[in-house]
Formats: sequence, structure tokens, C-alpha cells
Amino acid sequence: METSLAQTTEPTNTAAANIAGRRFFRPLPWLPALLAVAALLFLTLQPPNDTTRLSGSFQQWLLSLWPKGQAPGWVRDSHWVRSFAHIPEYFILGCCFFFGFSFSTAKPFVWTVAVCFGIGLLDEGLKALLPTREFDPVDLGLDLVGILVAAGLMALVFLAIRRRRRARSSMHRMKT
Repeated sequence: METSLAQTTEPTNTAAANIAGRRFFRPLPWLPALLAVAALLFLTLQPPNDTTRLSGSFQQWLLSLWPKGQAPGWVRDSHWVRSFAHIPEYFILGCCFFFGFSFSTAKPFVWTVAVCFGIGLLDEGLKALLPTREFDPVDLGLDLVGILVAAGLMALVFLAIRRRRRARSSMHRMKT
């Protein structure tokens, strides 16, 4: 009995299958993460006047949500609006990285938090080196909040999708 070369070199376990290319690396799911990192770098390298203008328009929108003069103090303080802007920035970054890691690893939550927090550290380190920006440890905490919320929500969404697929496949097996 002869065995073909394809039969003898076929991976037998999941780790080998991943390395063989089945799940090891797919570039398309990483495109959103790459774009998010580029946008983050773009915002970091902006002069203070440009970022103040951007956060100022966001602050005006936030102020419009409350009756005149009744907005909380953090909404009226431009420093806190700029700091709290880190939460949605890193939320988007976390969602993009979770999506990418969900195609390449069994632990996308852990990898998302670790890599995105590392990006946050690099971002704050870059700000410390720029003459017009400053390192702020509070920003790192707010980055982590955005990352954890994103990774947690994405994990719940992917878990719900997986459960729904399993339920559908078991219903399909019951019908046949």
C-alpha cells in the first residue's frame, strides 16, 4: 500500500496546522489594527494647536449634551476632555487588535491587552521625547480602560457568535 507525499506531510495536530498556514497569519484581519496604529501615531505627532482644536470641537459637542451651565466639571475642563479622549482611541485600537488576534491565536483577549498596552507605553514614551508633548501616567490608565472595555466586549461578542454557530450546527445535526 502506497501513501502519497501529501498524506505523509499533512499536519496531525492543531499547532502544526497553524504553522502550516491554516490559521498562522492572515494579513487582511490586521488591516484595521494597522490603520488604528497609524491614526494614533498621526494624532501623537500633531502639534498642540491642532490637537487642541480637535479636542475643542469634541468638547463643544459634549457641552451641547447638557443644559447651558449644567455640564459636569470634567466636560468644562479642556485638559480632562483631552485625557478622556484616550478611552475611545484605545477602545477602537483594542477592537481592531482583538479582531486580528481572533484569527491567529486562541487567547485574543490576553494578546490584545498586552499588545495594546505596549502600544500605549510606546505612545506615551514618544510623547515624552517630543518637545511639545508630555508623558502623563493618567493617560496610560485611561488607555488601559479603553483597551479592557474593547477586549471584554469583543470577547463577549465572539463568544455569542460561537455559541450561536454551535447551536445552529447541533440543530442541523438533529434534523439529519
